[in-house]
Amino acid sequence: MSAYLLFVVISLTCFRESESSAEYKITDWRRCPDSKTRYLAIPQISIEQCVHECKVRPVCKAISYQRLLRLCEIYSTEVDLGLKPSAGRTPCVFIARKDIKQDTITCNCTDGQVCNTSSGSCSIKECSPYDNGGGSVTVHGNRNEVKSKIKLSCQSNGGNLKQTSICNSYGNWSQRLECPHQECPDGDEWLQQDIMPNFELQFNMQKMTHPKAKQSCENSGNRLVRIDSIVKREYIKGIGTLCEGLNTDFWTDGSNFLGDAAMRFSDKNAMPLGGTFWEKGRPDNSDTRDRCARSQPNIGYRWRDAYCEEPFPFICEKP
Repeated sequence: MSAYLLFVVISLTCFRESESSAEYKITDWRRCPDSKTRYLAIPQISIEQCVHECKVRPVCKAISYQRLLRLCEIYSTEVDLGLKPSAGRTPCVFIARKDIKQDTITCNCTDGQVCNTSSGSCSIKECSPYDNGGGSVTVHGNRNEVKSKIKLSCQSNGGNLKQTSICNSYGNWSQRLECPHQECPDGDEWLQQDIMPNFELQFNMQKMTHPKAKQSCENSGNRLVRIDSIVKREYIKGIGTLCEGLNTDFWTDGSNFLGDAAMRFSDKNAMPLGGTFWEKGRPDNSDTRDRCARSQPNIGYRWRDAYCEEPFPFICEKP
């Protein structure tokens, strides 16, 4: 008999011998829910203690127990848990709330509270799992006891937003991260969002040389986008990163057409310098040809001074 089968036989025997004393029965011996959907995880307790932790929480509708890890997982629903075989992971068992004999508990607790069976009082020991807005917010961390911390992040048109949140004694997360709704342009429509109401962009996917792209924007009373602040660069980076088909190089306003070595905007003002806006080592004067500013996604939408006669998509903005 293999070691795994021997373990299963011993485990089933131990569970069955303990069932009557704990007054519960195993709902499913081989399948458990995905841990990602759990309400709470309590490590290093026995299955009897796990059953008790479910009893004292009105929110508990089911539990799974991983015997090797002595890990108790509490679930706030029994519906659509999608039980899966434990093959490939630590063997577990699943117990629905209906298969746990309920003691006569005098507490009148609500969801989110825990009953003290000795005093009959209710207390808050954890927060509900953080609602990530349908996936728009990424949650880093899987603890939700009072005083535990999680880190939150999301990508938006305004860049990478981050926040730290703590489960407080009221059972609430101290901070929430609001990730602005991501809008992507449809074709050549103009894009405007509340975070930058006076900054309207048009992404043109037709490839043109820099002079022709500049002329195309000006023909409609606009101009090539002038990235003269970090906020504007992060805004464009957010759109290009999250919108399908826009993660490409774009011509922007800026060139050395005025005959000197300096890179300038079309209003003759000098472009900002340094690694915040430019690829490392750029702009340089090694190429005697005219040079124009091209925003590149592989370097965080920073500029590279490039040969102006190469055709690329371009971005217009309303002045």
